[in-house]
Amino acid sequence: MKRRFLTLLLLAGWLSGCGEERPVAFRFVDHFKPEMVEGSEEVGRREIPRTEWRFDGKLDAPKGELAATYGWQAGHGVAGLAVRAGRLVGRSTLDFPVIHVERTSGLDDPDLVHAVEVRLKVSAGANLAVSNQSSEKPDIDRAVGRAQGISWQTSTPIIAGEEFRTYTIRPPVPMKSSDIRHLLLRPTDAAGARFEIESVRLIFRKEHLAGIPAGVGWHGLRDIYRETLVARAPERIRMELRVPDRPWLDFAVGTIEDGPVTFRVGVKAGGGSGGEILFERTVTTPDRWDMARVDLSEFTRREVTVSLSLAAEQSGAIGFWGAPVVRDDGAEPQRTEPAGNKTPQGVILIMADTLRGDHLDAYGYHRPTAPVLNSLAKEGALFRDCLAQATWTKVSTPSLLTSLYPSTHGVAKMSDRLPGSATTLAEVFREAGYATLSVSSVPFSGQMTNLHQGFEELHERGSIPEEGSKTAREYVDRLLPWLETHREVPFFVFLHVFDPHDPFEPRKPFNTLWASVERGEEHKKQTEELKKFIKRPFMKRRALP
Repeated sequence: MKRRFLTLLLLAGWLSGCGEERPVAFRFVDHFKPEMVEGSEEVGRREIPRTEWRFDGKLDAPKGELAATYGWQAGHGVAGLAVRAGRLVGRSTLDFPVIHVERTSGLDDPDLVHAVEVRLKVSAGANLAVSNQSSEKPDIDRAVGRAQGISWQTSTPIIAGEEFRTYTIRPPVPMKSSDIRHLLLRPTDAAGARFEIESVRLIFRKEHLAGIPAGVGWHGLRDIYRETLVARAPERIRMELRVPDRPWLDFAVGTIEDGPVTFRVGVKAGGGSGGEILFERTVTTPDRWDMARVDLSEFTRREVTVSLSLAAEQSGAIGFWGAPVVRDDGAEPQRTEPAGNKTPQGVILIMADTLRGDHLDAYGYHRPTAPVLNSLAKEGALFRDCLAQATWTKVSTPSLLTSLYPSTHGVAKMSDRLPGSATTLAEVFREAGYATLSVSSVPFSGQMTNLHQGFEELHERGSIPEEGSKTAREYVDRLLPWLETHREVPFFVFLHVFDPHDPFEPRKPFNTLWASVERGEEHKKQTEELKKFIKRPFMKRRALP
């Protein structure tokens, strides 16, 4: 069957209306209910050590000269730091006070921080924030300077007064245990404020998941995130559904456990337990997704019960079922107006960050800088009057993916996130039954801005091991096998590449195509001259006025 694909560099909201010809995509996360979980009573209790600092003597203080403050030190803008009546107390002398502590254990743990919990009271101020450093010695000045360019993202509003309150802060970007050698705390944003802290606690993901029932979550392994059903061995999740015409089960499995975890998929026609085991895999490497596909053709058009079960030597071992979906190969996407027009089977939205239109031959540039894009422009529609809604990725991307102006979607500053009430392009495609994938080259276009809404799978920038701005080769290499697997189902892909972005040195052999050594050196000279006029250290290092 000949398939139809549509590749875009800019996409308007053309997909509208529900219609009757909806592609089949039965997503387990959409139909999950707590009563579908069996075997929870068999899960043993797991004692996971807490990572917590208290000042009331209930936990042993670190030995040595810092025992008087349980290891905590006054950094920037803090006076009178001491432990009194079981509380860490102090006074802010500046509007950016910082206290910090060094962690000496758990640094080799690959787990992620689920939340930071702080119980305190403060006499004045509006915000509490947390940051971290992995260096051998803390650099408080750098942390404060960085906050002038990029505010500390792990933050929350606070209520000043005489009452102790517990604040739970979720990091908007992954915070790995191995990256938290030093924990930095900004207890208030007001000068001259008194603060008293009862406790500071790091709640890691494994501890969090061990204490809650099985259910739906959004979880990442090595910065690749998926809509996820989370369960604990030996739990089973049973889901009833009607199998479509050309059915297959699309999913991934993974764990955060050091020991082996076995994943099994069973299918039984009709109701009840039991059934044929169609998939079994034992995962022995933690923090990695294993892709899987199960052929369900023998159950076509039948009512079945699908069972997702876990087994492990350690009771309570956690398993991730990544975005389990029953798809229908060859299903036609819903049609759009006018009636009778064919809707593309696949849509790929490519955003090339900082790519200049006036340097593309498709727009009249005198050099053949992008021959493939030029061919696409000749075959399709070329928009000649396009206006970006902002000057930087953090603000501009939400407009591309929501059709909203920044004044409406509300993303303006580094710490802003797209509200859940906004409808993204991915959500529209997902609702229409499309498989949805996002590959993000910078945190701004990922979950840091809440732009994972509507995607079944998201590859964050941290999933690329190498540093630098060149991401296209890595992401296209990942995309091609995904497309091959999903070529017979409707799909939407957001492919965000960063290659044109600073630093501007292209990959070989293109770095010598039009390069001028003299002009390159002149550019570096002008950049260093520019830095002399930039006051903020964070901006100065990046030559950003």
